[in-house]
Amino acid sequence: LNLPCVQWSRDDTRLACEGWDETDPSRNGIYAVNASDGTDVQRLTTPPAGKHDCPGDYSPDGQFVFKRAASYEDPGQLMLVDANGGEPRLLFDGPVGECGRFSPDGRFVLTGLNGSLLVIDLDGQVVHTIRFDGYVAFGPVWSPDGSRIAFSMTTPGVYASDIYTSLLDGTGLQQVTNTRDNEINVDWGVD
Repeated sequence: LNLPCVQWSRDDTRLACEGWDETDPSRNGIYAVNASDGTDVQRLTTPPAGKHDCPGDYSPDGQFVFKRAASYEDPGQLMLVDANGGEPRLLFDGPVGECGRFSPDGRFVLTGLNGSLLVIDLDGQVVHTIRFDGYVAFGPVWSPDGSRIAFSMTTPGVYASDIYTSLLDGTGLQQVTNTRDNEINVDWGVD
């Protein structure tokens, strides 16, 4: 079972991992492990045949958001599951391109699709659609206090992106980096 881990739990004790087994597709899904040593492997999701689950994020109240799609790159549905596993429920039938990140207070999920960013409430309603004309935004994350978002952005067809921040409605845009590199995998530091 391959288990690359991508997301820390809110209390830093668990890691969420994308799991797959090339010889046994029934083992595909999202798993959680102890952050300290990788033990106590618990299965969070079991995708249906032909589907792939992309790990998103833990909420403060014990939920986990993820994207279910035909492949990692394909748009899909945004789903919620209990952080200890169980039956997932549909959050947003969008489709979405990103796996989802919870706001610090757990009231919203941040995701993206086709160069736009979406803020979705826990009833599955889009609260904000953030578009920057002539640009492609992706990989959004919340600031620790939830007042801003950070993301990568580029122009279509260009393989070099920079990091930007904005308010939740897309106003207050600020460029953070200005390089020829491809600035992706954005996250906020905490003091």
